[in-house]
Amino acid sequence: MSDLSRATGQPVKITLGDREITLSPITVGDLAAFEGECKQNRLQRFLEAAKMAGMDKDERLEGMARILTIPFTNEDFVAEMSSTSGVRYLLWKSIMHKQPKYTLEQIDELSDLEVLMNAVSAISNLGRVTENPPEAKDENPSE
Repeated sequence: MSDLSRATGQPVKITLGDREITLSPITVGDLAAFEGECKQNRLQRFLEAAKMAGMDKDERLEGMARILTIPFTNEDFVAEMSSTSGVRYLLWKSIMHKQPKYTLEQIDELSDLEVLMNAVSAISNLGRVTENPPEAKDENPSE
């Protein structure tokens, strides 16, 4: 990966298993989709627990309403991004920019954890300037 691709957030090609794929920087849209996915998973976990607990329909509806009002905090976001399912989802979103037919199931087929972690590292480095960035210039310097 060239320094220019890192500084400009350009996609990079890596080998993932036996496939060469292109990783793109994660966009704000990707992060919004990830947040939605996390909220949906939160609700699904509640519904599974409610079913096991034998909650009736009114109790489930009340619980769902409460869950939907719980804010998704930065701490929640970081925790979800660090989870295996979060890594899987964000890797998929990165791949989808250039290879829209790539599926989550194809991510699941990856068996080499080291290769997967290298992909995650590559995504997290996209758009980062790794060497002394130029100082910001004040457009209205005081004289």
